[in-house]
Amino acid sequence: MAANIDVFAEGSELTQDFQGLFVPSGSSIKSISQLKGQTIAIDATGGVGYVTIASALLAAGIQPTSVKWAVMPFSKMTNALLSGEITAAYLPEPYNSFDEERYAFTALSDLDVGLTADFPMEGYAVTKSWAQQNPNTLTAFFRALEQGQEIADTNRQVAEQATEEFIPGITPSIAAILTMETYPVGPVDASRIQRVADDIQLVRLSATSGIYNIQQILGDNG
Repeated sequence: MAANIDVFAEGSELTQDFQGLFVPSGSSIKSISQLKGQTIAIDATGGVGYVTIASALLAAGIQPTSVKWAVMPFSKMTNALLSGEITAAYLPEPYNSFDEERYAFTALSDLDVGLTADFPMEGYAVTKSWAQQNPNTLTAFFRALEQGQEIADTNRQVAEQATEEFIPGITPSIAAILTMETYPVGPVDASRIQRVADDIQLVRLSATSGIYNIQQILGDNG
């Protein structure tokens, strides 16, 4: 199935403060380097959240296998943090802005670090057979998407208004503090797409080998 997929547009790239690892106000954990043996909440096993957190942990000298992972929806992470069920939570926008404003949660790392700095976060794909059968529909969608991407990337006011309209609970005050990602336009950059697979593989190699120096990893593994 993977070979039949056509990635026809890039969606977004990670920016600083768009997502992070958060702890409650007053937590004794002040640095990501203190998370060894602690429980971190993520939304999915092996997803982009895990990859970005694992990269940040490795950069801090901590093996991803030395922490405990709790999988739960973002909507449950706030109460889990406040109750002490977990130590830290992976919170992207808009959840981190919600919780920073309401509960003064503290960020240990924004996760835009290490292997996953400026990481490609989202993209748009169809099967190659569907693209061949529906070229006009795909072209129309791509043109509309490009317009939206450019507006989101260059007009903060419109982006905030759209966020308020389409995400329940977003108020103007929260929309004003949201961190936006970067929204690429133009032809797909194959090197950026390939980077997703490459960086995931490097994170896995780092976690199993105990090595985080990229040149050393590449030298030892090809």
